[in-house]
Amino acid sequence: MKKHYQKIHVKFSFLWIPYIIIVQKLHIYKVVTYIFTILTIHEMAHICVAKLFRYPIDEVTVYPFGLSAQISYIGFGNLIQEILILCAGPLTHIFMPYLFYYLNQQGYLSYTFLTYVLQMNASILVFNILPIYPLDGGRLLQTFFHCFLPFTLANKMTYTTSGILLILCINYFNMNTISIWFVCIFIFIQLVLSYRNVWNKTLQFYYYRYHHPVHLPMHMHNKSDLYRGCFNILKKFDFIDEYTWLERYFFKNKGRR
Repeated sequence: MKKHYQKIHVKFSFLWIPYIIIVQKLHIYKVVTYIFTILTIHEMAHICVAKLFRYPIDEVTVYPFGLSAQISYIGFGNLIQEILILCAGPLTHIFMPYLFYYLNQQGYLSYTFLTYVLQMNASILVFNILPIYPLDGGRLLQTFFHCFLPFTLANKMTYTTSGILLILCINYFNMNTISIWFVCIFIFIQLVLSYRNVWNKTLQFYYYRYHHPVHLPMHMHNKSDLYRGCFNILKKFDFIDEYTWLERYFFKNKGRR
């Protein structure tokens, strides 16, 4: 219980240094402040729901554009809980306009800037729910695949589908700004690295399941992999449960080393 409520380590990104210089030169304090506010509220919703379900938060990094939390075991745990964690962030964008309307009524926001902030909030929401990994929409897509595919295949399907959708988005939308290209390149690099690291992610999942036994409906199959959303009964000459299979798997690989 203690480790679930440990203090969260917070650090500031080195990007604050060039950020402060750029903001001073361009005089865009107000715009970047609201971007930081929107994305911070978004990430705080993820953190709060993750803590509610006792997911350890390894670290929170404060970037100039908002927070970024490293949530342990995300992608390995209970499917329904993680759907709620992933949906928490996008849902804040539905309620944030009420905050901005209030600020407008109190005289902190002009009507012109209110319209701009509302458009910015809607754009962030639409972008974030695109089914492209590692966006929240892409992680929800991954969770969907985990509902009925073995873990490794589900991840490969997630990265492949995300790559195809990213290419379609680039071809469909007007990519006429450097910032959009920068984001797309970043996402593409993340997809390539994730696909290359897919087996390491599977090993992490196996390690998690070995040390965190689950109480889920049983599913019998003859795959050489585990389904995330059930308690696996694998048919290998005889029927064995996933804990025994994992025990044999780790012992076998330890012997090889």
